[in-house]
Amino acid sequence: MLDSAARLFLPDHGLKDTLHGLTPMEQTGLEIAPHIKDLRALSTAEVIARVEHVTDAFFSDEGRGRTGLKPGSHVHLASRHDQPWWAFVDGYVMPAELSRMFASGRFNHVAMMIGTCKDEGLGYALRMQDLTVDEYHDYLRKNYPGISAKMLTVYPGQTTGEIHSAIAHSMTDSMFLYGSIRVADYESAAGEPVFVERFTRAPPGAPGVLHGTDDVYFMGDVRAGEGKYDADDERLSARMMPRLAAFVKTLNPNSGQPSPEWPAWTSQHRQYLEIGDRMQARPFQDQAIIDLFREQYGRQQA
Repeated sequence: MLDSAARLFLPDHGLKDTLHGLTPMEQTGLEIAPHIKDLRALSTAEVIARVEHVTDAFFSDEGRGRTGLKPGSHVHLASRHDQPWWAFVDGYVMPAELSRMFASGRFNHVAMMIGTCKDEGLGYALRMQDLTVDEYHDYLRKNYPGISAKMLTVYPGQTTGEIHSAIAHSMTDSMFLYGSIRVADYESAAGEPVFVERFTRAPPGAPGVLHGTDDVYFMGDVRAGEGKYDADDERLSARMMPRLAAFVKTLNPNSGQPSPEWPAWTSQHRQYLEIGDRMQARPFQDQAIIDLFREQYGRQQA
């Protein structure tokens, strides 16, 4: 992510002012060992024992300890969008918010295959309780304070089912589509070969095309007859695996592969490969969604 080892250890001073001192992750690390050399002098068992001790000390009743950590999640910061899967700023490994890092050019320039699944947010939304209309409006105001009115227009919902679908859709767009397209834009602008995919194939019986579904196909972990996949899934996986291998070998997923060609993503040609019941190149037509969330996250960084 960072372009030099020196920058790895430059803290975000604005973040430290906000937290009035060390970040929770820094406090946790210092409790385990003041310096990495101290850990290297310990056995694996001793390190694990220290981690267990610190965990017990920091996690109190109801899951929040004196550093604000929650079991099974990342750092809890009341001023942030409180979702446990967000990348968090610890002041050192992650010196600043991701958007600031990319905008300032402090990221590694690498070739990239990147994409999303059609229903990325559905698996997370399924865990949420049903919301009334008023509760849904409160949810949008809390999580998208700068654009809540626009969110309600783009992701409307009046019934329980509609609200659930709207939340799943908005999670897909804000947490996955937005990030993947922004990273694709930054890397391609840096002159790196970038290939974007959007996966639309739902395995038989699945509620949708959930987070990580495409990984299984790219890695060949699809077996017809096991109850979860069928022959069509096997055939699709057999077409996807060589493209991943070609990218690893040549940085071009089209090398030695049959049509359709996977178009490279550039600022002039914003195209991706749709992978589903068929493979086909498509122009990216959701820039309005990207702009919507740029407005939100831009407000947060101001």
